[in-house]
Amino acid sequence: MELKKVEDKKFTNRKFFNKDFTDLDLSNADFRGATLCECNFSRSDLTKADFRGANLWGADLTDTIMYKTDFKDAILARSIFAPKRIFGVTISISCDTFEGMKISRTAWLYWLYMPLMMEAPDSEIAGRLRTAIGEDTCAALERVFKEQILQ
Repeated sequence: MELKKVEDKKFTNRKFFNKDFTDLDLSNADFRGATLCECNFSRSDLTKADFRGANLWGADLTDTIMYKTDFKDAILARSIFAPKRIFGVTISISCDTFEGMKISRTAWLYWLYMPLMMEAPDSEIAGRLRTAIGEDTCAALERVFKEQILQ
């Protein structure tokens, strides 16, 4: 399915409630400081979209493309965070980001896997995390991350 083009992608500080943003090409859109409560972004391309400081409380982000999407200081509480593709996304770690967020298995596994890319301060905990994720899934995630980094 081809995404609908959006001519004006400047939504800075605007307020939307329950707005339908589905199936749109929102790449490079500017949503800084916008209120987007319970808006639906399903199947939209959010590549390099800027949501810094936006309020996406209860937003639906199912099957979106998130590549270098910026959610710095954004509220994602109660959102459905289930992107089809995700890489290079910026998210601030705060209660407003994660409280009540519904997350897809894929996104959750990405976040669980990332600490295994670090030099662990405790090899036992790292081993338990690897076991919990599963060796096959870890190997698949390793391939995915390598492919993304090499692009």
